[in-house]
Amino acid sequence: ADDKAGIAEILSAVEYLQAHPEIEHGKIRVAFNPDEEIGQGAHKFDVKLFGADWAYTMDGGEIGELEFENFNAASARVTFTGRNVHPGSAKHKMINSIRIANQFILMLPRWETPEHTEGYEGFYHLVGIEGSVEQTVLTYIVRDHDRDRFERRKRELEHLVRKTN
Repeated sequence: ADDKAGIAEILSAVEYLQAHPEIEHGKIRVAFNPDEEIGQGAHKFDVKLFGADWAYTMDGGEIGELEFENFNAASARVTFTGRNVHPGSAKHKMINSIRIANQFILMLPRWETPEHTEGYEGFYHLVGIEGSVEQTVLTYIVRDHDRDRFERRKRELEHLVRKTN
């Protein structure tokens, strides 16, 4: 669940099923897992130990809508290290990590970002940037519904990191 409203929606669905025994279903178990948006935590969830045959991520949007599919996701932190020297004597000495990070950002496909994708299109989502001349950290969410394309995206990030070094 993304927030308290998400938890309330899931618990309301369980309550509804309990109040309507005419709706056939198997045994229902509910667990809440943090960081579902970036795919963290689910890899530690043991479906069998939990006593379930299957596990689903439930998400929703508009009233009456239920999302029943999921995506592959990972987070990535890319750190760039620079060298800070006095600006008056910086020529051929200073390395500005912010500029290196900017070059890295521009190497990723511009059209494969959330603001240019929809539906099942995967993306690289820059969610954070913290920087100074000496060190800059970029934080990304990488997503794709297709597992092979997702793995390709991760490899591409790794390739660009090696290329930047």
